[in-house]
Amino acid sequence: MDVYAAWSHWMQGNTDEQSEGDQIFNVNLQETFDKMMLSQKKAQEKIASLEEEKAKFQQDIETLQDQREEQRQENHNLKQQVDFFKAKNQKEEAARYSMGHKSNGVAIIINNINFRAKFTKRVGAEHDTKKLETTFQMLGLKVKFHTDLTVSEMIHVLNEEASQDHTHHNLFLCCIMSHGHQGKVYGTDGIGLDILELTNLFKGDECKSLLGKPKLFFVQACQGDKIQDKQTKADAVPGGSPSAIVAYMTAEADFFLSLATVPGCKALRNELTGAYYVTILSDVLTKGGSSQSLMSLMVEVNDKMSEMHGQCPFWCGTLTKKLYLVNKKDQLTCSTCMLEIAQQEVDTGLPPEWEVVTNESLEMELSSSGEYSR
Repeated sequence: MDVYAAWSHWMQGNTDEQSEGDQIFNVNLQETFDKMMLSQKKAQEKIASLEEEKAKFQQDIETLQDQREEQRQENHNLKQQVDFFKAKNQKEEAARYSMGHKSNGVAIIINNINFRAKFTKRVGAEHDTKKLETTFQMLGLKVKFHTDLTVSEMIHVLNEEASQDHTHHNLFLCCIMSHGHQGKVYGTDGIGLDILELTNLFKGDECKSLLGKPKLFFVQACQGDKIQDKQTKADAVPGGSPSAIVAYMTAEADFFLSLATVPGCKALRNELTGAYYVTILSDVLTKGGSSQSLMSLMVEVNDKMSEMHGQCPFWCGTLTKKLYLVNKKDQLTCSTCMLEIAQQEVDTGLPPEWEVVTNESLEMELSSSGEYSR
């Protein structure tokens, strides 16, 4: 029996023996005691409720601590991934030529079409300049084109460019289209110029502002009399006995040379649409110039030329790094954006289409016109 029950029993048992005043006092005392017991009961219920809230709060604290630890671990893992990809990105960037200057650079196009005396007009070559101009502009290059230059004029144009300040340029590019023979290209005056002499104009001692930067040369000109397979018109000059290999490239780093054909052979040109090499080169550079390395692009050019026209271009170089002909507008890559977003999460703790004539359509056109012949 608890205190309250004992007290009530005693009060009831002694009612008859008490006076009226005592009974009133006892009633008041009973009411006071009842209130005290009720208050005690409420206090106990409140304490029990607070204990439940305390237990729940403690559980919430433990849950938050677990979540915080999980978030800390996630941030740690994310930071490791960011550091890994940063290191990988830095390693890849170190293996590439820098493309961080304001301008990609200058592209010189020389297209000799009309010749004097013994050389025939390069019919169809007039289409090649526009193809290359469009492609090089797409790659962020400032295009300067010249038509029908003599040898002295060609040397003057390139000397002038070599004397310019290329400090804020990423690279230099030159494309020459003309008649040619073993290791030479011809001016409209019929005088041959060694390709090696052209490239030497941009050596470090001649053009210091391009030192350490890629210097690219593309040549559409025959390099002999042999025919690799099939042809229409060619950019060859009669005579001469081609050797197997000739010294085309300057003995200095950061040069690249691509010829439309291998040494000793003719370079094919169509009278309706222009040179096959120029068409395919423009096509490949337009579609992949901002995403693939130059070497990958040139392998693709060789593959398409060999498969479609039985002519295999030739290229050589002294490039020391991978080269991506990236248009300045496309340099902020998706991977860089992802790294920036990931880094922000770690720091805060919070979770142009170009139309190019394809060679398939070219062959269909030639076949229907009867111009595609050996």
